[in-house]
Amino acid sequence: MSLAAPHATHLVTTLAELERGLAWQSLEVDGHVWRWLDTGGTGPAAVLLPGSVGDGGMFVSILAAMRSRERLVAVTYPALPEPARLADGLAQVMTHLGLASAVVAGSSFAAYWAQFFALRHPQRVRAMSAITVLDCVDDPLIPATVRDRMRACYPGARHVSLATGGHYPHLVNPQAYHDLLLDVLTLA
Repeated sequence: MSLAAPHATHLVTTLAELERGLAWQSLEVDGHVWRWLDTGGTGPAAVLLPGSVGDGGMFVSILAAMRSRERLVAVTYPALPEPARLADGLAQVMTHLGLASAVVAGSSFAAYWAQFFALRHPQRVRAMSAITVLDCVDDPLIPATVRDRMRACYPGARHVSLATGGHYPHLVNPQAYHDLLLDVLTLA
C-alpha cells in the first residue's frame, strides 16, 4: 500500500472513520487514565507510543494501512514525569489487553521512556523501535550531534536514517515509517 504524506483534512477524516470502527478504550492505572485504539488484528502485536504532545490518534495513517493485517495498539498515556511509572503503567495496560509481549515503537519522549519499559519488563518486548530519537536527517528538534551520540550508545542496534520525516515521520513520511514498522514486525 502506498502512503503519501497526508493533508490535515485527510488525517482528520481518516481518524473519524477509524474511531467509528475502533472505539477508544481506557484503563485507570494508579489514578491515571490510559487510552488506546486497538485494531484487533490477528498478526503480531505492536504498541505505538506517541510523543509527549500527541495521542494515539497521531498514528492514524499507520492504523488505517495496517489494521487488517497486524494488531496495533496506539496508546495515549498520562502526563507523568517519571519514566518508571509510565513503564509500569504500560505493563498493566498490556496485561489488561492480554498481550504477553509486543513490538514497542516509541516516538520522541515515548522512545525515551520505552527504554525504561524494556529494562523493567524485558519479557514484554519482542522488539523495540525508538523513532525520532535517532535519525531523521531533517529533524528540527534533535541536532545531528545528539543523534550521533545516541547511535554510539547502542552500538549493536540497527540504525535507520530517514532523509525526510522531521520529528514526526509517521505523519510526514508515512510510507517509510510504515515500511520500517512492517520490517520490525517481521523481524520480531
